[in-house]
Amino acid sequence: MRVTRLFLSVCLLSCLLNAAECEYLLDIPLQQPSLAALEIPAEVLLSLGGRPEALRIMDGQNRTVPWLREQLHTSRTEFGLNSCPSQPQLVKEGADGSLEMHFLLQDKAPQPTGLSIQTSLQNFEQQVQISGWDGQQWHILLQDGLIFESSRTLSLKNTDLEFDSGKFRQFKVLVSRASLERQSPLRSVQRSWDEAGQSSASEKLQVQAQPFKIDAVRFWQRFSYDSAAGPCWLYPESAEMHLEAQPKKNQTVITIQPQCYPVYGLKVQCQEKNFSRQARVCQLTANGEIPLAQERIWTLDLPGLKKDSLEIRFPPIQDGKLQISLQDGDNPALHYQGISTITPAWGLYFFVAADGLPYRLTAAPGEKEPQYDNAQIIRQARLQTTPVKALLLARQGMPLPLGNAAPPASGHPRRWLLLVVLLSTAALAYGIIKAVRKTAVGD
Repeated sequence: MRVTRLFLSVCLLSCLLNAAECEYLLDIPLQQPSLAALEIPAEVLLSLGGRPEALRIMDGQNRTVPWLREQLHTSRTEFGLNSCPSQPQLVKEGADGSLEMHFLLQDKAPQPTGLSIQTSLQNFEQQVQISGWDGQQWHILLQDGLIFESSRTLSLKNTDLEFDSGKFRQFKVLVSRASLERQSPLRSVQRSWDEAGQSSASEKLQVQAQPFKIDAVRFWQRFSYDSAAGPCWLYPESAEMHLEAQPKKNQTVITIQPQCYPVYGLKVQCQEKNFSRQARVCQLTANGEIPLAQERIWTLDLPGLKKDSLEIRFPPIQDGKLQISLQDGDNPALHYQGISTITPAWGLYFFVAADGLPYRLTAAPGEKEPQYDNAQIIRQARLQTTPVKALLLARQGMPLPLGNAAPPASGHPRRWLLLVVLLSTAALAYGIIKAVRKTAVGD
């Protein structure tokens, strides 16, 4: 009976030992000793505890492989505008307050993909129709464009319109008062964005009794280019999200538990298409709240215009929960779908050789980031050679607990667990031998 209990205990400890191990084998196309680069996706970082400083690379002989950890950078596609010079041919005011303008592109002007209407007016909304002339008749290129300025409430302005100019070189731009169908969504947004939930008389959009005043119309052609490399970020969902409505304070308070650290910011996800809220972010600690940031988040989704600003950045934090307080005013509370935290996308760089295969990625929960002596050598190698790309294979073992920042009582918990298993195995073997001898003596 004693041997049976000891056997079951060893099996249990062995299961704990296997569960504690979470690792990924690495596929490295290796022909000669070289420098390897490994990108860490969000799901891999989460499964290894969410702490980049705890990541470890081991070789086939179970030796630790020194690495250099750096944030990934990549170039991004940016857009610019080339001017398409034109000459005004006609400016005509309509009896209904509309304004009709004709333009002819200069001979060497590129074909436009859009135009900008420049005006010094504020708090307006106007409907724009753009047509092209083929020598016999006008063809509508943009039927229902909308330009507006609402700085007093929305703090937004849109006077740029995109359209497909085809091969047309002569254009008609018709600016008229926006229809009620176009006014309604914008004014509804304006009311919801007002702090009090309704617009005062001084903040209402102006009704133009005179033809709309235009300072200039500029045609342009949009082009794309690759910008300088910028930092890459991951957006893992928070592990926990607790939402509390506080009607008396006209606010909603959300508490989240990040899955990865460090956290450089967060991104709010809502069902609503048009909203604006003042947000305050704090870090929750044992000593109270630490203010991190206070910004306005908003999204605008109108026909022909989609813009948003849903990210809040702050100095990086290494632990703790986050609390976001959003001021609703008299507006209904938003329907929050989730909050993502913002953490750097990391790459590990390390030297590999054939006698070290197979390499694997694992983690040492609770341990500090190691200080390897060859970090500068790896940096120099990155400048002089192109690293081979290491690929992650399927995960082995169960995911590790998330976000353990405090060091454990022992710096080598797995070694102690292994020692316990070995001692238990030895005791089991001794018990079996003793039982066999006792049985033999009895016979």
